Amino acid sequence: MLRPRQAPLAEQVGETVGYVAEIFDRKVESIKISVAETSASTISGVIMGLVLATLGLILFIFSLATLGFWIAGMEEAVKGFGIVCLILLGLLILIFLLRNVLIVNPAVRKIIAIFFPEDPEAEKKPTVTKQIETT
Repeated sequence: MLRPRQAPLAEQVGETVGYVAEIFDRKVESIKISVAETSASTISGVIMGLVLATLGLILFIFSLATLGFWIAGMEEAVKGFGIVCLILLGLLILIFLLRNVLIVNPAVRKIIAIFFPEDPEAEKKPTVTKQIETT
């Protein structure tokens, strides 16, 4: 009876090491993606919180000034501060509604660029498969 030819043990070990290396590389990439995603959402949340808190604080101060001038009876100052309050409120709402476009997406792109830098030289280097195809 003829048995199918088995690959030598050294070849099998080499293939196994290659598979383990590939699994390890994929696991490292998975961890890097997870860390990039977590840090990007955290950083964008902090930035958004700071921007909205700053604008909210300014809006609150202008509202108190408007209330103070209204109580004092200075009608022209109330109109001016009231208009500024409305503009700040509109800006606050606009930034909140466009937070993904203005804050989250740029922060995610920046974090991903930090974790996964693009190497323009890597595209120019021929890989093994390109070398085989060209010969």
